[in-house]
Amino acid sequence: MTYRIDNLQYCNWSEEIFKTNNEAGLNAIHVTIAYHEDFDEVKNNVEQWNSYFEEFKNLLIHGRTYKDIEKAKEEKKTAVFFGFQNCSPIEDDIKLVEAVHDLGAVFMQLTYNNQSLLATGCYEENDSGVTRMGREVIREMNRVGIVIDMSHSAEQSTLDAINISEKPIAITHANPSFWHPAKRNKSNELLKALGQSKGIIGLSLYPHHLLGGTNCTLKSFCEMTARTVDLMGIDHVGIGSDLCLDQPDSVVEWMRNGTWTKTKDYGEGSKSDAAFPKQPDWFENTLGFNNLELGLKEVGFDDKEVDAINEPSRPIPSGKVPGSWGFWIAIIMSIIGIIVSWFLGFWGFFATIIAISCAWAYSAEPLRLKRSGIIGPGIVALCYEGLPWFTGVAILTSQFPSINIILVAGFYAFGAFGIMVLNDFKAIEGDQKLGINSLPVTLGPRKAGLLSCFIMTLAQIAVISTFVQLKMYSIALVILILLCIQLVAMSKMLTNPKKLVPWYNGTGVLLYVIGMMISAIGLGYF
Repeated sequence: MTYRIDNLQYCNWSEEIFKTNNEAGLNAIHVTIAYHEDFDEVKNNVEQWNSYFEEFKNLLIHGRTYKDIEKAKEEKKTAVFFGFQNCSPIEDDIKLVEAVHDLGAVFMQLTYNNQSLLATGCYEENDSGVTRMGREVIREMNRVGIVIDMSHSAEQSTLDAINISEKPIAITHANPSFWHPAKRNKSNELLKALGQSKGIIGLSLYPHHLLGGTNCTLKSFCEMTARTVDLMGIDHVGIGSDLCLDQPDSVVEWMRNGTWTKTKDYGEGSKSDAAFPKQPDWFENTLGFNNLELGLKEVGFDDKEVDAINEPSRPIPSGKVPGSWGFWIAIIMSIIGIIVSWFLGFWGFFATIIAISCAWAYSAEPLRLKRSGIIGPGIVALCYEGLPWFTGVAILTSQFPSINIILVAGFYAFGAFGIMVLNDFKAIEGDQKLGINSLPVTLGPRKAGLLSCFIMTLAQIAVISTFVQLKMYSIALVILILLCIQLVAMSKMLTNPKKLVPWYNGTGVLLYVIGMMISAIGLGYF
């Protein structure tokens, strides 16, 4: 099962924002409940959130473990996890680490831009690394179960935290400095160390962290994401939008200045541009996650990522087939197939070349025909029904198949288009997220189901007509009986296509295939 998670938000919370997060399909969000607050002030913030959980229980649950994410997805809610952007709530008392965890905190930054009692912030000129107290607090955070967050920390302090912590750390909202050299974006060296330690980075959508700021393009962000994945590995990269929706500009001033200075600190802004920056138009709120996933697909996130959403237990996305093994296995088997087909005669070789070409065109760039809801299922249906029949007859007879065989095989291949559309039902969720325009996605389950049934029915009527013309009435009658039973099964399946398609694949599709085999026998070939 897969989840959609935003690894940081700090909004002016309201029912509208909670509904937007829900509509965006967010199963979990990490929310900031402390910037400069002390322990008592944090308790007040927790009480406010408890009131949200009560008032909006149809939208929210309080998240403490990954099981709460599973529960949120099942109940179509959003799990809310508490985090601190500073270590101020533990004051100078290590016993408060466990106390804030008891309040629900599961993330805590060791610093917020400045030097703290624990580590050095990214705005400091000198980075002395994690302090003595910082080492003790990291051990205590490991013990009680709070994730160490180094989003606003300096380089050496972050590397120290990676080395000291016995558990993977997080950088919940930042970007790589190779893309944009903001003060708290991270170096390649740091990101590599983070990935090797099994930590994770949440890539930020906060404009000050983006190349081009508010004018940053979706393509640029997604290309940066792909490069970061190449650097760290896909399991170590997520999204931490850093959204601050509906907050007044006074809040960003408070974030930057807290109570530590009497002068104005503009952080990554400036005196002339001190307010909250405007979000890019493709990520104005969390509905932008849909744009993100389409953009990532455009820059090359491929079938492994698609299957990781649709069918994570399959060999490649599950990791049972590691690395690029799947690609090389496909190449080797394609070569073996071509070599073997050479000894099967001209028409066997011809059909093999067509089949292998279709297979690569279906999945590989630049064609990647699976993106099409018509061409993709069409070529799969051709290879699933038509070509095997053609090839078998051509090899057994050493000649081009008769027109009757071509017609019947063609009709069944046409009908198999409907079967392929039904097969796409299991991938609706992932296809929607990654821009695969399957017919169940573009038409919806009901219309796609009706179309599939119509195509399969039409194909079998054409087969029956062919056998009637050939005066093979007994075969025509058997196919008709099988079709009538299928129509009953179709009517049941169409009452709830998304739920009942697997059932129909085991009943109606089975009858379709039986009819095809009987047709082959009737024509004198297996």
